[in-house]
Amino acid sequence: TGDFNVQSAAARSPFPDIAGTWYVDAASSAYTLGWMTGMRAVRDGQLLFMGTAIMNRTEFAVLATNILGLSNCDERALNDVSGDRDQIADWGRPAVACMLQHNIMIKYGDRFQPGHTVSVYDFAAGLFNMVRYANDNGVDVIEIAAQRFGVERSVVVRALAEGLNIVDGELVQP
Repeated sequence: TGDFNVQSAAARSPFPDIAGTWYVDAASSAYTLGWMTGMRAVRDGQLLFMGTAIMNRTEFAVLATNILGLSNCDERALNDVSGDRDQIADWGRPAVACMLQHNIMIKYGDRFQPGHTVSVYDFAAGLFNMVRYANDNGVDVIEIAAQRFGVERSVVVRALAEGLNIVDGELVQP
């Protein structure tokens, strides 16, 4: 996972609710890399990060999928969670399928428990399995971000270093 130290004090995000917080650099870097695009609420027309919000298992699946650059997973993996497959939100189904297909997140019997809060166990096991997957598959998170935005790797590195965002393949001021 070369270049995994992606947190940048220069990174910027559109989230007004992170100014002055201890996690501003991490949240801004996660936005710049396309890992997190904000949470459910909008205030005065602005997307919020909502750093104190509780994350559910479907949201964690989407985050992990974004970090690892997973896509086009076989949704038949959802058959393994037939007990609550119908409770997985449409926007989260592809990510949950990826997590199950690649054994990154655990299931509970025949259930995924998509709306449940991410437990410490879920978080620790998910992180461990993400690192295992990244190491086994040569995942480079900077390269994944570059592919996501359709730019060269150096553009992502520059965006992080200079506090710029990538919009339509161009570096722009936030």
